Amino acid sequence: MSDVQCFPCAFLLPHPLQVYNVDVMPDSDKSVSIVQRRTRPRQAVTNAFREAARPLTPEEACALAQRKHRALGIATVYRTIKHLTGAGLLIPVRVPGHPTRYEWVRQDHHHHFHCQSCNKVYPIAGCPRGIQALTPRGFTVKHHEVTLYGLCPACGLKRKSKRN
Repeated sequence: MSDVQCFPCAFLLPHPLQVYNVDVMPDSDKSVSIVQRRTRPRQAVTNAFREAARPLTPEEACALAQRKHRALGIATVYRTIKHLTGAGLLIPVRVPGHPTRYEWVRQDHHHHFHCQSCNKVYPIAGCPRGIQALTPRGFTVKHHEVTLYGLCPACGLKRKSKRN
C-alpha cells in the first residue's frame, strides 16, 4: 500500500477553474455556462460590455472596466473577449476601416450608426424594408448588415456651436 495521498488538481492551481452562469439578458431566464477563472478583472470587463449601451472596442471596454478595477490590463480584456465570444455572449461588430467592436448579444435584430467624428458606434432599432427587392434575381439573402454614417447628437452640437 502506498503512502502517497491524492489531492484534487484544484489544490495545485493558484486559481481553480470554475463553472459559472452568465445571464444573457438582465431580465432573461437564459444563461450560458462558462468555464474559466472567475476573477474581479474579468467580471469588470464582462460588466462593461453588459452595461454598455453600444458596441465597444477592447480599449473602450478596458477604460470602462478600469473604473471598477484600476489594475486591469488590456491583455485581460482580450482574453475575456475571447471567452465571451466563444460562449456566444459577445458578437463582433465590424465597421469597414475601423477596429472591431464587440457588443453584448441582443435578442432583437438591429443595425448600427457610426459617428464619423467621435468614431463611436451605436445600435439602431429596426431594419430597412425591401432588402430582398435589392437582391439580384435568383439570389437568396441569408444575412445582412446595415451601417449608417453621420454625426451623433453630441458631435452634431459641437459642430453647430463651432459655426456660431
